[in-house]
Amino acid sequence: MILGAGGQVGRCVSDLSGFRGIECIPLTRGELDICDLAGLREAVAELAPDVVLNAAACTDVERAERPESRSEVWSVNASGAENVARASADAGAPVIHLSTDYVFDGIGTAPYSEDDTPSPLNVYGMAKLEGDRLVAAANPRHLILRSSWIFSPYSRNFVRTMLRLMGGQREIRVVDDQVGGPTSASDLARTVLLLCCAISDVHDFGAWGLYNYAGKPDVSWFSFASFIRQTVVSEGLLREVPDLVPISSREYPSGVRRPSSSRLDLSRIRSVFGLPPSDWQHEIRCHLAAYLGQG
Repeated sequence: MILGAGGQVGRCVSDLSGFRGIECIPLTRGELDICDLAGLREAVAELAPDVVLNAAACTDVERAERPESRSEVWSVNASGAENVARASADAGAPVIHLSTDYVFDGIGTAPYSEDDTPSPLNVYGMAKLEGDRLVAAANPRHLILRSSWIFSPYSRNFVRTMLRLMGGQREIRVVDDQVGGPTSASDLARTVLLLCCAISDVHDFGAWGLYNYAGKPDVSWFSFASFIRQTVVSEGLLREVPDLVPISSREYPSGVRRPSSSRLDLSRIRSVFGLPPSDWQHEIRCHLAAYLGQG
């Protein structure tokens, strides 16, 4: 069962499930709202999924800071996440819950491990951190995946925004003092399905808990944009090559504090499950046409 099937990761998991012949039940917010605990309990009990994936979230960090939006953000990212975990536990199903690098403040110099103490800087990160805590408390059979800088051919994300700007602007200003790991939603979807298979196939599966999963190499937003431009140019898809101008976070118009470094240590998920990081460069090089063509 996929909750939040209309989002980037939800759509990619649904796509990949169909391609691999894995039966899944994709449900958008309009079809099943995670804020409705009674509805969730009824649906999970009736459908009896092997695993429940919570890919539903309010991810607009700018909007999350607005006073009129904060109640919804907490309802979905914290209380809603708890609802999913409770409904899953009641039905005897494990839950996979997606989290974020924004639970960290970015002050550290080393990549953040699962054991590092979170300290979010913004409302979005605070609500997601509370969701992590509530999920872990509500369902012992949980896998929480913390990821970062997710992009896909769907919806609004950094890659698609850069491609749009590069098609119409001669100069693009991009932040160069925030560093993280871009993560392909397709790679994250593959990871989710591999974890689902591990849960189903391993007798007495016990590797529950919190895991980081993200892309490598870590880069700044400016370096990320530079790679996108290089790829588009190499494919001959730009009439004019725009200038990219590196700027500081202070120069970027935003009401949101973001971590200056949200690099994630991926050694735990590699050690336990043998999973490599997301190869975001390969994803952009090989699937650029999809990013240019989707709505």
